Amino acid sequence: MDLAKLFESLMARTTSADRAMERAFTDLGYLIDLSLDFEREDGLRHAINLGEELTARQLAPTEEVLLSRFLGNAWDGVRVLGRKEDAAAWEWHQDELEKQIVHFRRALRGAGYADTETVRQCQILTNLGRHVGHRAVHGGGGVLRPRT
Repeated sequence: MDLAKLFESLMARTTSADRAMERAFTDLGYLIDLSLDFEREDGLRHAINLGEELTARQLAPTEEVLLSRFLGNAWDGVRVLGRKEDAAAWEWHQDELEKQIVHFRRALRGAGYADTETVRQCQILTNLGRHVGHRAVHGGGGVLRPRT
């Protein structure tokens, strides 16, 4: 499979509304992963737009969790690519960081989280844990862990 061609075809999509839900999620995952591989911030921003469009659709609880995870990953990529080797990487306030944490927390708090595959739960916890301090992870008397 020619990944560059796949990336370009995903970039050419202007909407995800015409895709079946499973296909829309597959495309979104590929677009985020390939954007990271090719270091294309524009691809990540396009994925965010397509993902935000999906929020208007009727999603199952586990799909809401997965979408929040995807959007958190996309915002992480935007932050990393947009602040590479730059003094901005050390700024205290970073909008992209705030957005990714919100999406990972939304995934963690989602009604479908307990029914989400354990490996996906661990990915959400790992990604969230990488970006919040000890107090946020251990606050409230509980340790973040997969729900089984």
